[in-house]
Amino acid sequence: MPQYIQQWDWSEAFSKFGFGDGDSWVGTYVVADFLRDEGYKVNYDSWGCHNVCISELRDKNGVSLLPDEDATGDDSLGYAEPEDYLPESLVKKLDKHFNDDYSVCE
Repeated sequence: MPQYIQQWDWSEAFSKFGFGDGDSWVGTYVVADFLRDEGYKVNYDSWGCHNVCISELRDKNGVSLLPDEDATGDDSLGYAEPEDYLPESLVKKLDKHFNDDYSVCE
């Protein structure tokens, strides 16, 4: 039986060009569901013809964890590695949950 296997990383849910620039299976919703289960507020949106990306991520206190272009002039959301701006504790949770043994079958 033919199989389609796609290797992916949770950070692709934060990247404009993740999941094959949106042309492959897109797992942003899987990452968002995990974050919601951890108590974060999460929203994601399509980026034109590109990937579906996490566009809002707030901690339990309502503090945004994403780069704020309006406040800082930094337009790195979708381009920078999320490990560079997310709290280290959250990166560790994501790394632990989405390890090499994780798979999604649909």
